[in-house]
Amino acid sequence: TGDYAVIVWDEFFCSDTSASVTVTTFPDPVLNLDSLTTFCIGDSATLDAGIGWASIVWPNGSTGQTFTVNATGFYVASVIDSNGCATLDTAAVVVFNNPTVNIGLNDTICPAATTTLTAGLTFATYAWNNGGTSPSVVVGPGVYNVAVTDSNGCSGLSNLVYISAFPLLAAPVVSGTSAGLTSTNAPNYQWYFNGVAISGATSQTYEPTATGFYSLGVTDVNGCLNVLSNSVEIVLDITADDIPEGFSPNGDGINDFFTIQRIDNFAASSLVIMNRWGSTVYTKKPYDNTFNGLSSNGKDLPDGTYFYLLDLGNGLKFQDYLIINR
Repeated sequence: TGDYAVIVWDEFFCSDTSASVTVTTFPDPVLNLDSLTTFCIGDSATLDAGIGWASIVWPNGSTGQTFTVNATGFYVASVIDSNGCATLDTAAVVVFNNPTVNIGLNDTICPAATTTLTAGLTFATYAWNNGGTSPSVVVGPGVYNVAVTDSNGCSGLSNLVYISAFPLLAAPVVSGTSAGLTSTNAPNYQWYFNGVAISGATSQTYEPTATGFYSLGVTDVNGCLNVLSNSVEIVLDITADDIPEGFSPNGDGINDFFTIQRIDNFAASSLVIMNRWGSTVYTKKPYDNTFNGLSSNGKDLPDGTYFYLLDLGNGLKFQDYLIINR
């Protein structure tokens, strides 16, 4: 920028000076498109040349301030400012693929069972339709899918997986007493005692061996324990064989007490011991297997034959002879 003139001389060295000319230079125009624009397939981006240009030309010939792109490539904008100066700039556009995710095939499981679905470990976020946010989820019967986003912020939706349950079998019905339990017909049988499977107890009937709760489980052809029967409480009665004919309370730790099997199942029981002359020497209610040859007043009873009366409190009574032999 400045004022310019020229002086000339002829061959006689005569000179003359021209009129002054003013020259003005304008600054180069600056166009700043984003150097790199990224987005996911299905989206688009808008390139903006800004305002104040006398003219703008985009690659497709359009002349607006903005230009919408939806594919990977290089995009050049040419502009001319109000001074007639021109420039251009190039924007690089990269379109990322959306992630794909597969969570497996449809499956059928036991009604009370679960299975694990996984979407892999390569994604940034996970949103399962059951609320899970981890790469894997443990699920029961239902319909499941997962939405994921990758490190580019692009999202994808998995396939739908249907988890079905094998149909429930009809619940068996258990009935019976301490003498024996039986079930209605079922495909197979597994007896339980207090919730624990009884080894080898796989027939339609079962003879209880202890006081407690008995039930029956039915397993279908798929190996699913579909259903449990009603629970039956069994209290095993005492028989004469459960009452010893005698004991030896000598303190050696062997057979020191008059021990009756399963007496603890009968809270209303009572025991009366009489000597051979019919005098009562010991009583206890409820009886708890603590008679050790001492009378009710704490004295040692002599060896010999005694008579007992055991009342279980449920209508069953036993009476017989009892020998104390130290």
